[in-house]
Amino acid sequence: MTVVDHIVLALQSSDQLDADKRYALIDIFVSNRELFETLGAEATRAFTQALAAGDADAAWRRIADSLSQEQLVRLLQATQDEMADTAKRAAAARAQLQALVDTVGAYAFKLALGALL
Repeated sequence: MTVVDHIVLALQSSDQLDADKRYALIDIFVSNRELFETLGAEATRAFTQALAAGDADAAWRRIADSLSQEQLVRLLQATQDEMADTAKRAAAARAQLQALVDTVGAYAFKLALGALL
């Protein structure tokens, strides 16, 4: 299990947090999984402690301060890869939507032509 998996499991079983706060924290860790996996357990623990203390700004500053140049490069590369994948999926979705529009348009044209004849 990864660092993020452990944190998510701990948050899910926590009875000290209300449901909204628990899901918000889970979302932070899951949506930033690459960041926390890159940073490792110690920096992630420090981030979690700052969040638990109610100081989100300090938590994110601590993360930014703890990034090495190599980690930053890896995170940027992962972000670029994710953006490229998202762009590919968006293009595929647009193509599928256009094909659907073309199909519906052709069907509507046939119906209109049939009504005229």
